[in-house]
Amino acid sequence: MKKLILIALLSGSSLNFMAQTFTNSPNDTIALNLPGNFYSELPIYQINQTTDTLRMSVEVVYNDVPSGWDGMICVFGNCLGSILPVGGTGVQSDVWGNNQGMVRLTVNPFNDTTTTAMLRVYCYDNTLPFSGDTLTWILNSSPTSISEYELAAEKVTLYPNPAKGLVNLNQLPAETAVIEVYDIAGKLVKQFKPISTTASIDVNDLEPGIYQVNIIGNDNGMVSKKLMVQ
Repeated sequence: MKKLILIALLSGSSLNFMAQTFTNSPNDTIALNLPGNFYSELPIYQINQTTDTLRMSVEVVYNDVPSGWDGMICVFGNCLGSILPVGGTGVQSDVWGNNQGMVRLTVNPFNDTTTTAMLRVYCYDNTLPFSGDTLTWILNSSPTSISEYELAAEKVTLYPNPAKGLVNLNQLPAETAVIEVYDIAGKLVKQFKPISTTASIDVNDLEPGIYQVNIIGNDNGMVSKKLMVQ
């Protein structure tokens, strides 16, 4: 970021210290106990607060994730190939209309059951690099990492799958706060709060393809299910 700021100053840029052009959803920090030998997908979304098109970039500013863990950082429209070291950068696709930005960490600690790690990524609008936000993932590879909610949510079934029309969700935990559906590009396409232990998703308006259904609890525990729409 020092290099970016210096370039702006030398070029006589008229950038102003304005308010952020985006907000983060659900917030700018994820703290999670990781289940061993399991890939956890941990997205933080950027919501456009303007009527303009946003082009956002990211830069890793802190990373002590062990080299023995596997994973990748993806941004909206682009996966960066790995959990980048400090200084690693990436550019998101344009965020406009109903699109959302996204920075997603996918991580698997494998058999490590003793480590706490942290990743921090600075996310900013390219036109206002001074007014970005730091996104943080705090990860604990404790063997007692799966919450009671996640254990219960693992039992949720989606049927039919592949699906047309309606998809039924059965055995939802009573503590379920929200259900979210994302397309393969990381765009949120549906979101609702279930009112019982069963629910339905109308997929008639979705394009054929693979979607991710996130079942999120009041304690922020989350279980993801893959859904194929025909």
